[in-house]
Amino acid sequence: MKKRILSILLMCCMVLTLLPVQALAEDSAYTVGEDTGVSARALARTAGTKLKADNIATYIANGLGSGVYTLAEDVTISGTLTVTGEATVDLNGYVLRYAEEAEPDSIFRVTGGKTLTMTDSRPAATHSDASLPAGGLITGGKGFKYDNGAGQSYNYYGGGVYVETGASFVLAGGTIYACGVQSGANQAFGGGIYAEGGSVTMTGGAIRNCAVSADYSASGGAIYAKAGSVTMTSGVISGCSAMYGGGISASGCTVQITGGRIENCKASEHGGGLFVSGHTNGPVSVLDAAISGCEAKRGGGVALIAFAELELGENARITGCTATEKDD
Repeated sequence: MKKRILSILLMCCMVLTLLPVQALAEDSAYTVGEDTGVSARALARTAGTKLKADNIATYIANGLGSGVYTLAEDVTISGTLTVTGEATVDLNGYVLRYAEEAEPDSIFRVTGGKTLTMTDSRPAATHSDASLPAGGLITGGKGFKYDNGAGQSYNYYGGGVYVETGASFVLAGGTIYACGVQSGANQAFGGGIYAEGGSVTMTGGAIRNCAVSADYSASGGAIYAKAGSVTMTSGVISGCSAMYGGGISASGCTVQITGGRIENCKASEHGGGLFVSGHTNGPVSVLDAAISGCEAKRGGGVALIAFAELELGENARITGCTATEKDD
């Protein structure tokens, strides 16, 4: 009997050694309901798992460290995913949605000195909700809600992504869709992206239908940059709106738009496509890019005030934009 048991054990060991190494690695990387393993990797700030409904809360609690994270299904979150390393998030054709009933906040927050790159490996993927754009997207974020005091008034910052001073965000693929606060705000900044400082770079992807509306001031339907730099070399900003800068609003930073499109954006006051206020680090560059179909009270395509300068390239096109106030 002892010899028989020993033979069975040896056989089991031989079977295990014959299993493909890759298969074992993949199984250890993610198991549904593997809370202990997921927590350990999150605490170690290392990527090694797909983002799914059953582990997303762990990453909300512990942050996204350095590595590549792949969204593996449609996921709804009730808190911010904080980036604490050099992270890449592949939306993989799925929807990352911020819950409407949750306390308002940004979907991603990139901490100082860290970088988030957003990509999408399945840009043609369709959704059960036919109103959503194809491909991977993030949606529903209203922005970080800041209490101005005693719960009487609130400012909102960055519906989709909040970029802290010294941090970097690269939009290389995917869509930031229908983010931003539209009621109950005292002031609001950056429906899609708010840059406290650092850099925002758009090399692809899209920001669509993002909007900020507030009682006193609302700037940057798609992007608001308080400082740092905004660079757009490709991609699309479309259907976004604000009081100032329906597409992009920037103040005291570097702005370079060398490609891509800003289209059909609106500002109830200044700068339907682009609004720049104050001194910038050199002229605002709009080179091989198109701004079209935008409208505002003043500066349907572009509005510059308070010493801002514009460098308009010979291949730049500003077409079909309108200013509703007389003589503008």
